[in-house]
Amino acid sequence: MHDLHDLCQGHLPQIAPWFDDPVTRRWLGGRDWAENTLLLAKADTNRHGLIASIEGNPVALLDVEVYADSSASFAIVVDPRLRQRGIATRALKAMLEFTRFAPVSRFFAGVQHGNESSARLLARLGFTPTAKPSEQGFIDYELVR
Repeated sequence: MHDLHDLCQGHLPQIAPWFDDPVTRRWLGGRDWAENTLLLAKADTNRHGLIASIEGNPVALLDVEVYADSSASFAIVVDPRLRQRGIATRALKAMLEFTRFAPVSRFFAGVQHGNESSARLLARLGFTPTAKPSEQGFIDYELVR
């Protein structure tokens, strides 16, 4: 259902308003997050800004960084108007199946303490918490394959 493709400058006007949402701002930050994802992906071949779309319309943005040890960290934001519709679940499943990430043996994401929606999402997909919260209040969830 989701097509994944590289984030480009043309997506930013569609995605930037997602970061005006108070929940998105609380967990991820402001409008510069999407642009920073694009800049990082352009500067580093191990960094990937991906758009999940349905029928050509962006519905989620993923920021994925692949490391030399075959692990990858990621963050995801969903269009706030489309939350609670399974978009994040389908987008993350597409990421896990994406050919570009076939060599990745471990995916992980930091979830800020209190972000129960993200914790439940990752648990549904088979991710498990790795430790107690860090000093910054994040708990890493990982999936080893």
